[in-house]
Parts: sequence; structure tokens; C-alpha cells
Amino acid sequence: MSVPTKSVERAFDIYQVLLMTEEHSTVSAVAEALSTNGEFSSHRVCRTLQQLDTRLAYSPTAAVLVDIGAQPKNALAALEPIIARFPETRFVVLSNQHAEGLMLEAMQIGVRHFLVKQSISNNLTDVLNRLIPKNTLRRSSQGRMVTVLSASGGCGATTIATNIAHELHLLDGEKTLLVDFDTYFGGVGTYLGLTGQYGLLDVLNHPTAIDRDLIQTTTIPYGSGLRVLLSPASTNFRTTGPLTSDRIGEALTAITDASRFVVADAPRMGSVLESALARASTVTVIVFQLCVKDIRVAKFIRNGLLEEGVDASRVVMVANRFRKRHAMVGIEDAAAVIGDRIWRLPNDYKPAMAAQNLGQLLADAAPRSALRRDITQLASKLLQYMLVGSDALTIG
Repeated sequence: MSVPTKSVERAFDIYQVLLMTEEHSTVSAVAEALSTNGEFSSHRVCRTLQQLDTRLAYSPTAAVLVDIGAQPKNALAALEPIIARFPETRFVVLSNQHAEGLMLEAMQIGVRHFLVKQSISNNLTDVLNRLIPKNTLRRSSQGRMVTVLSASGGCGATTIATNIAHELHLLDGEKTLLVDFDTYFGGVGTYLGLTGQYGLLDVLNHPTAIDRDLIQTTTIPYGSGLRVLLSPASTNFRTTGPLTSDRIGEALTAITDASRFVVADAPRMGSVLESALARASTVTVIVFQLCVKDIRVAKFIRNGLLEEGVDASRVVMVANRFRKRHAMVGIEDAAAVIGDRIWRLPNDYKPAMAAQNLGQLLADAAPRSALRRDITQLASKLLQYMLVGSDALTIG
């Protein structure tokens, strides 16, 4: 078995090289060739070209391995429009047989390499080394992102996301980029009393490349520690509605390239966009309250992310407005249903409402509140995890 070089390992880790196949043997061969210790199968495999097309639309990928199976001509015909849609992605065909006519047809539709399956173990890493340019590797200075998802409207996710962003700034000293993906209401802009002419929708509709300079010029400052990319609902309320764009992946790359730390407030996104954000994030926080509906939805969101290949260690469950007495569902019962341990944020109603009504952060409106204290502790754990990894997010 060939040993992958460091450059291939780095490219594989950063870009999540995708495989499209229905064959377990092909999954195993690719996993062995890339020395992924079996993790490849659960993280980076699409079973159909339709799944592959959806995945690519929301997550930039350097290389895709496509198994053209028992009907190679039909597979190539279906693959051609996908290659045309994603010209920056390198497509490698995996074939059962070496046929000159088939290879020529593959190259004509834009396939970059034709690889017989029997040679995967010996040749795949060398192929990826040649196909993935060194200048596509992300800079080490690229930011780390925390995505905050909500199990229901009004569970406090925007309050948590906004204050985590500010506490990260206070802890680290660098400005944090806060991105408002709430396309229905614009929670961050409302919370902080911000308005602006440009925001997320302008980024997605920009006629040329989306890059860090575009992000920096589109965001607006809040205080000395935050820059905010407003939602479409904050810049033009008539544009509210579901976020639909095939440039989400490009935007996420630019967003994480524009700041040392990024926090995304992302309620009501839908499973496809939630998964895209989670895959681009270092940590995903799911906020809910201890009631039957929220617990059920939080479990569905978490399971959906895990099914899309997001590592369970990068998902943090947060029960907001926790109180020891008179809770509808106990914290232990909720943890058993969800299948994960749960962070608790207190039911500190007055400070939370004071901050919202004043359009201020907790550090300004209620600096000594229990809610601010616990959000600061959570932000500290998130910061530690983003910088050093390990078991920083352990609860207890």
C-alpha cells in the first residue's frame, strides 16, 4: 500500500475529497489508499450523482472521485453537467475497466483523470498530488467558525450567538465577525439595533468573485470588537425568505478567510444549509429549551448533522433558560433522548431582556449577570477548542 504524502493528507483534511459510489469495496479501497482509518466511509461518500451535486453546491471541494459503475456511458452523460457547474473541482473517474474509448469520452466532458479501480491503492495519492494545486490550500491564518443553530423561534439562539461573538473578542483581543443568516427576521441586526445598505444577499449576488475583501467592505462595525454581516431581512425586509444560492460554499470560504473568528447565527436554515455551515465550522452549537418540542427538534438537527459527516465531538448541545425546579423535562432525561451531554445556560430573564431592549451586549447591559458569566465560560471553552482542540468542550 502506498503512503500518502503530507500535502495530500493536508488537502484531504481541508477540502473533504468526496467519493461517489454504491460499492462498499470501492469505499474501502479509497479509505485504505488515503489512510483515513475507516473515517472516509461515514464522512465523504455520496451514493448518487444527485447527492453529489447537492453537496458540491454548498461545500467547496478540491477533488471528487466518481465511480462510473456497470453503466459507464450513462454515468458519464449524467456527470457532464455537474462538471460544467463546478469548474474549480477536479473530477477523477473510477472505472472497472481500462477502455480507450471510455477514457476519451471522460476527458472530453472535463474529467481530469481516469483511474482503474484495481490501481487505487497504488496510484490514487499520486493522482491527487498532481491534481490539487498547492496554492489552493488555505492559509493557516484562516478563521475558525462557530455556527449557532436553533431548535425553535424564541429559544435564545441569537442572544447566545451575539454574546459568544463578543466574548471571543474580549478573550482573544481580535475582532470577531458575526454573520446573520436569519433571512426571515434579521435577529442580529434587531438585537444590536443595526441597519445598513449592504449585507449577506449582496455578497451572494456579487457579479464577480466572493473574497475576503468583499466581506470586509460589506460588514459594518459594532463597538470596538465586532463586525457584522447583516441578513437580507435587515437590509431590505422585502427580500425575506429562504436562502437559496449556489454560492454558499464560496461565501463561507471568504467569510472564514476574513476574520480570525467567525460566529454564524443561523436559525430556520433547513437541513442542507445547516449541514453546509456545520461542515465549514469548527464547532456547531444547537440551542433549545427543555420542552418536548425543542428537545425533539434538537435531536433531529443533531442526527442530521451526524448523518452528513459532521463529527459528534464538534456539536455542542445547549439548553437555554435552564432552571432546576419546575422544568417540564429534566436535564438527564433530555440528554438521554438526544444522546449527548448538554450545556446549561440559566433562566436569567431580566438581564437578557434588558440587553435586548437596550440593544446592548450582556457585557454592557448586565456584566455581572449569571447568564453573561455562563456564556463567557462557554465562549472560553469554544476558544480553547478552536485553538488547541483536545477535550476542551468536555462538560463537567
